[in-house]
Amino acid sequence: YKAYSQDAENGSKVVDACNKICPVSGEQIGMMGPAAQYEYKGKSYNFCCQGCIPEFKKNPGKYIAKMERPVSGEHSTQEGGDRHGH
Repeated sequence: YKAYSQDAENGSKVVDACNKICPVSGEQIGMMGPAAQYEYKGKSYNFCCQGCIPEFKKNPGKYIAKMERPVSGEHSTQEGGDRHGH
């Protein structure tokens, strides 16, 4: 698929964000068929499908921040065990 581009007109060099997880759906890239790409502010982002691009375009900052946040949850540790009533 040809990537959509917001920056193609000005001739700027595009950097691949190299994301392996779709910022919109959270699905692994390539698991739902051919991947889609969209260029935004000099970076090319990968999506699980073309359908996620319009959602990303509504609020790119939200999804970019979601991608850049470290994954936590399953492996998080709580110091001191049970911390009720610190």
